[in-house]
Amino acid sequence: MTMIDVGPVRADAEGRAPTWSEVEPGFWAGNDAGEFLGTIEARGDRYAAFDPLHRHLGEYATLAQAQARAAGMARR
Repeated sequence: MTMIDVGPVRADAEGRAPTWSEVEPGFWAGNDAGEFLGTIEARGDRYAAFDPLHRHLGEYATLAQAQARAAGMARR
């Protein structure tokens, strides 16, 4: 498993930050204190974000943007 550092990530109110693991090349899964956040798929020069039920949340220019979108949806 490969961990990718995408730079600063905003933590939640308790000071936790989500963890994203690259489970295979170009595919990341997110976790926040045991809560599955969703997945990110690299698609050429874009990153597709999916919620925990694999509903498409959009495509983003950076991995960090896609991760923030998936994490934000899970916290609602």
